[in-house]
Amino acid sequence: MSKKTIYVGHRGTKLGVGVENTKEAYIEAAKLGYKALETDIRVTLDKVYIAQHDNSLTRLTRNSKVKTDIVVEGSYYKDLKDLELTEITKGTLRKGKVCLFDEYLDICKEYNCIPVIELKWTNGIYSDNDSYDPITDTFTRGNYSNLDGLIQKVYEHGLENEAYIMTSMMGCLLYVKEKYPNIKLQWLCNARVKEFMEYAGKKGIHLDVEYNAVDEEVIACAKKYNQLVNIWTLDDETLLQKYLDMNIDMVTTNYIAPRK
Repeated sequence: MSKKTIYVGHRGTKLGVGVENTKEAYIEAAKLGYKALETDIRVTLDKVYIAQHDNSLTRLTRNSKVKTDIVVEGSYYKDLKDLELTEITKGTLRKGKVCLFDEYLDICKEYNCIPVIELKWTNGIYSDNDSYDPITDTFTRGNYSNLDGLIQKVYEHGLENEAYIMTSMMGCLLYVKEKYPNIKLQWLCNARVKEFMEYAGKKGIHLDVEYNAVDEEVIACAKKYNQLVNIWTLDDETLLQKYLDMNIDMVTTNYIAPRK
């Protein structure tokens, strides 16, 4: 291995007792030695940025005292902030609360971790890759009205030179690139990696590829355009060396502890 691979804690980590995308999970990941922390961002009805992967809280309250199908985008933050979130992982019941984007950034700053911020399709942040118009080189369906507010928070925390904005929505990435050229970008992709990987390379956008979609062609393209390659979500440690030997830049994982 010719370079140091960065281990990215996926939604924090599942190697502790914190529920995914909560303060506890991020702090646990930082203390375990992950140099980057991945989060998912959604926006409430009153434009509060929270760390949450799913559009509803069904999965994370099914083992809670109060179960709910409440949808983030249709709810006010006050209706979410006190809910008990739970996960059962390897027989351990975990409990936590909704984490604000600001709180996540505070943790990244305190522990000197790289923020890897995944944009979910949410209020005022979305674009459709299938709306690409090659004549105008634009994605014609999208809404970026809440993207500036999110990026502003990154700047307020002094993390604009460390953070990665990552998403499958190419239009969102291009919007950020045009307005905030110093922010680093990753295109989240899997089976469609070869559809847009050269396009991403020409635009100066790095790759975040599902690990089993990475092959020699992907690596060669990345080298051609000086793209960083992050892989997600690798939890099988028996496969790790294969990707380290490929000089993968970043490994996103729930369970693999960082190698020293």
